[in-house]
Amino acid sequence: MPSEMAAAPPPRLPMDLRSEARVAEKTLADANAAYVERHPEINRILSDFVCAALVEQPTDLFEFARHHFSGVDSKGKVEWPELVGETAESASNRIKADQPGVFVVVVNEAEGDIPASRNDRVRVLVDDSGLVTKPPVVG
Repeated sequence: MPSEMAAAPPPRLPMDLRSEARVAEKTLADANAAYVERHPEINRILSDFVCAALVEQPTDLFEFARHHFSGVDSKGKVEWPELVGETAESASNRIKADQPGVFVVVVNEAEGDIPASRNDRVRVLVDDSGLVTKPPVVG
């Protein structure tokens, strides 16, 4: 049986290359920080995705991410004011027929809304009797 050998540590870079690498790291970190400062919505987008993944706990995270960020058919319907007063089940069926591929989430308005916005979800707010109280919208 071959004996197991301890892996040798990687060779150290010459001082000038280490210095260049530190400068490149700092430049990249500064550029990334500037981007995040110009686009503060990135934190909300990533937070929404992480929250959705933790709630749904998908087995295939890559497929979940693809679906999460792909959105819905932009040519399709995005609001259903005509469903106010309908039952949650009726509203859900109508939304799925109009916009296949969206998740329909029914939320009792007394319990509060779902904070994260998703472009592949329609929230249906209902009262205690299960009737739609506000026009369902994508988000």
